[in-house]
Amino acid sequence: MGRSKTLKARVLLALSFFALSVPPSLRAATLGEEVEAALQVVAVSGREEPAADFILGRLRGLPASRDALGNVVLTAGSGEPRRLVACALGEPGFVVSAIRDDGYLRVVPAGDGLNGALWTQSHEGNTVVIGGAKGWRPGAVVLPSVHLQQGVTPIRERPFNEEDLYVDVGAESAAEVAELGIRLMDPVALIRRPARLAGNLIAAPSSSTKGACTALADAARRFRAAPGQGTTVFAWTMHDGLNFAGLLHVARTRGPFAEVILLGRGFGWEDVKDGSPAPKPIPGPGAGPLGAGDLPAALKSVAPAPHLAIPSTTMAGTLDWGSAKVGYLGLPARYPGTPVEMISVKDVEALSTSLLQALGGNPAPASAGPPLPPPATIAEAGEGHDEA
Repeated sequence: MGRSKTLKARVLLALSFFALSVPPSLRAATLGEEVEAALQVVAVSGREEPAADFILGRLRGLPASRDALGNVVLTAGSGEPRRLVACALGEPGFVVSAIRDDGYLRVVPAGDGLNGALWTQSHEGNTVVIGGAKGWRPGAVVLPSVHLQQGVTPIRERPFNEEDLYVDVGAESAAEVAELGIRLMDPVALIRRPARLAGNLIAAPSSSTKGACTALADAARRFRAAPGQGTTVFAWTMHDGLNFAGLLHVARTRGPFAEVILLGRGFGWEDVKDGSPAPKPIPGPGAGPLGAGDLPAALKSVAPAPHLAIPSTTMAGTLDWGSAKVGYLGLPARYPGTPVEMISVKDVEALSTSLLQALGGNPAPASAGPPLPPPATIAEAGEGHDEA
């Protein structure tokens, strides 16, 4: 009997080591691994297709689909009342605005502008990726030449901004840029390298938004519509950082709704008298989900936080929710709006659970998600600047 127990213990230990050694792309993923994988996906506002593909993969086996604008939509249940839970997929970044004759790229910002004061400055001297016709290409935001400034302390009249942002992709002419597959309006973003930290924390650009969208995918997997509970529409929307076209399309084609819960950006900002948004402090990681607006009764206990409401009039049209109750949910973060925005995986788990409580129904137990896709490959820069 003793030898049998010992053998069983050894087998279990071996299996546990095997499970740890199998890459996430071949085994079921934990929610923490899903969040880290989501943070490796570049989804510049207006170019959110990679994030939509990622979310669709997290909903494997469910009747989720892409609509005419590219939104990922999943409907559960039927009848009244109708509820909408939506998360915006876009993140701040840049798009290529010009390709110079000497091979350098110029860029302009893409997104809603809800970034930290040092967001653009954090790109100076850093590695970026450009999504072109031949896949992701690496580039570097150039710095002033220190070799030509020896003994001189450079003085800037103003902080680094997008007017100073030149991207070197290893090309010496516009023709070489074209050979790399890089075109005008291609997305440009900081290279993705999320950092797992002690205390179940993780840091990366736009981590609170991507963590919220991942929590919504986890909640959708666990949600089971109960008889008499009505219809729940889960949506991950496109272009909301530009003109809210994705959210407007869902509202027009899937509504009207009695309740609307919106996840994503906006926490940590408020309107001021002149109509421009102003940054406000929010709780740090570990505070649990954040709330604002008119939330369901089951969410009244979430921590209140400043939030910039979505305007009723957008560049894509009028966003009219009618008599629906509209509330906002999000994640607390440290250093929000920076490349090292930090969240807690426990808060992501709590957000998923809070959503299930708010939606009613018959939630399934938490379980591991589908295997994760491999991170996007960054193509080699190829030859260039050989003389240098």
